[in-house]
Amino acid sequence: MTYFYPIIERFAFLGFKCVELPPDPFLRDYERLRDLVQYAGEKGVEIVFSCGFPKDCDMASDDCAVRENGIRYMHQILEMMERADICLLGGTFYTKWPSYRVETLPMTEKRRIFERTALCFKNAVKEIRGSSIILTIEPLNRFEGYLINTAEEGVRFCKIVENPNVGLMLDGFHMSVEENSIQEAILTAGKYLRHLHLAENNRRLPGVGKFHWEEYFSALKDIGYSGRFDIEAFTTPGGSVAASVALWRELEEGMNLEKENEMLLQSIDFIETKCRFYNILGE
Repeated sequence: MTYFYPIIERFAFLGFKCVELPPDPFLRDYERLRDLVQYAGEKGVEIVFSCGFPKDCDMASDDCAVRENGIRYMHQILEMMERADICLLGGTFYTKWPSYRVETLPMTEKRRIFERTALCFKNAVKEIRGSSIILTIEPLNRFEGYLINTAEEGVRFCKIVENPNVGLMLDGFHMSVEENSIQEAILTAGKYLRHLHLAENNRRLPGVGKFHWEEYFSALKDIGYSGRFDIEAFTTPGGSVAASVALWRELEEGMNLEKENEMLLQSIDFIETKCRFYNILGE
């Protein structure tokens, strides 16, 4: 069992105002989540959720029973979020993660799965309409998912769902793989863009790579973005998540806790400087 208190303590000390956690560890232990949310609040840190669904709860599955499991699983998470006053869930909760596919996928078949999944998801989240809970769907690169890869596909999914509490989260790494233009992707997302994952083109910490940051922040200003700026970067292999994102080498040499903290502070400064320059008032 992961002990989350040191994580909250560390990131509060570094100046982070938000920490993303997976909902699964708390589904059978609401009191644990309640206490953690209270502790984080005292440290000035908001807890939000981020996840993909397990294989047996995949709302993109051809198996109706599995899709029904996904609806029930979503209901469990939403109920827990409401009780704990957690207002944001981001990720790939419309399907399993990672969602590797090696079979041929004709576009007619993809459209059929896409529309069926969107309608299933629409049914799963209809009760949050008008609530304080926001769900942000994350387009993934082709190696982690096949259903929603671009901002355009994400917007199309949201339009089928037709719920003002459902929007998009764009991740800089996935955008680097899939989008023809970072700027156009953000402009396409427009009003649907409710959350961000910041990372370099190779998933390093923001500010040390070749990502098109000027296009990125300029487009955010153009659409009037005012949501959160969350860093999601991976630098060292090890653990199940690193395996799922195919991280098989150290992206930073000699990484240790002290060096990572120093680089995180530099990334925060990089993001805040860009926001000030482009006059973006994020959360």
